[in-house]
Amino acid sequence: MIINKKFNLNDEEDKSISPSNPIGSFKKMINNHKEDLVSAAIDGMKNYIENKSKGAMNEEAIAHIVECAKELRKGCISQKEYAQWDNWFEICRSSTSALIYESFKSEGLGFIEKTNKEVYKAEVLHELKVVEVEDLD
Repeated sequence: MIINKKFNLNDEEDKSISPSNPIGSFKKMINNHKEDLVSAAIDGMKNYIENKSKGAMNEEAIAHIVECAKELRKGCISQKEYAQWDNWFEICRSSTSALIYESFKSEGLGFIEKTNKEVYKAEVLHELKVVEVEDLD
């Protein structure tokens, strides 16, 4: 067992996002060459950010959330998981506080493949379809 700890083999800590070191554990998971943990890393970091976003919001907490989101976006780019980021970022627009979303934008965090214009157009078309269905009743 000591050998496993020394060489960090079979360490369960490296298979999930650590609340005490989310960025470090995310990077370890993304760069793990023994096991494909990319999806688990991305999902884990998204969950971590979402859970932190529900807590008390002070300047330090928001800065931490933004740093985690930056790493998540970098990881999605390096692993060519563009849709993972774009879909999550689109959900963030309505599910996180306006303050966090604005912080993301001010730090240059935006869509990777989608454009804001495409997303806005899709939202408008969706709203139009909802209106059309409601008019029939």
